[in-house]
Amino acid sequence: MAKTPVSSLLDAVRSQLVVDSDSDGALSPGRSSERCDPVRESELTHAHNPRNRRSIHISRKSNSSSEPFPEYEDSPPMDAADEAYKEAFTAVMQEDIRIHTVEPALEPLSEQPVKKQWVLDEMTKCLSNPQLTEDTRMRFIALTNMVIRLDSALFSGPIYDFLNPFATAEAQSIASCILDFASWTNSLLKELVDRADNVWNVLELILEEDIPEIVRYQRMVRLVSAHLQKTRRLEQHLLQLLLDLYDEWVHNDFLRLRNAQIVQEAPLDNNRLHLTRTLHAIWDVLSRAIENYDIYRASLNAIRDKFFTTPDDTAGSSSFISLRCFQD
Repeated sequence: MAKTPVSSLLDAVRSQLVVDSDSDGALSPGRSSERCDPVRESELTHAHNPRNRRSIHISRKSNSSSEPFPEYEDSPPMDAADEAYKEAFTAVMQEDIRIHTVEPALEPLSEQPVKKQWVLDEMTKCLSNPQLTEDTRMRFIALTNMVIRLDSALFSGPIYDFLNPFATAEAQSIASCILDFASWTNSLLKELVDRADNVWNVLELILEEDIPEIVRYQRMVRLVSAHLQKTRRLEQHLLQLLLDLYDEWVHNDFLRLRNAQIVQEAPLDNNRLHLTRTLHAIWDVLSRAIENYDIYRASLNAIRDKFFTTPDDTAGSSSFISLRCFQD
């Protein structure tokens, strides 16, 4: 069977597909997922009351007129002056978001130790990024406030009164909200990892079919665009910052104080044990979520390199089929 030129394949396929919007990231619920994000801005003020915890569904939006292969769009490259203007404009937008949106929404704080202040400043900077969707920004502002409130509930009193019944109950309520989000995120990312493995297996079957090349590429691209979601470095960076914030503000100090307390505790307090397990679980699940994000990113790269890279790439060209789920 005669091979169809790569350029013809691209021209034929690109006109038939619409893939995901650039605003969608790996943490946006996919078309096949009906999970709901457990974090709401309402939790920012009602984290202590489990009956006030609500969930929202972040819908995926696609633009039917968007170009599925963006580097083929007829737009002139920006010169140095345009790049400088874009960077300056982005910096102004980021500062405006920080001053008028992020900082007013964060819990008011007194002066903090250097390490705690540094990681909070990094989170504030990331939350002010204009590329963040408003849903993601408000979700992580709420999570940041929960970490700050958890720090206050655990460590604001004297050491001899550490984990008194009232503080333990308040900390457990807040920690449960954070764990809900961490578990939801990790479950979503694990599902994406499994989905990428399934897509890989089906792509290999399509490669073995005795069908025209153009039909083969159409099926492959439809499969990928229907079942895979793009990754975003900013999104992954936010997860890492959340773990760093939790580590510096809560987990490290809790381990130090609790380890010293538990050896003298007799009998062991069940509520304190439950809180200890919850706080450990938050660290563990967030760490696994970040690891699954790395695995999913690697899976997308492997799929792109094996199934959507033309022979021209070996000569230094960049003519792979550029679905947006491969964009970062």
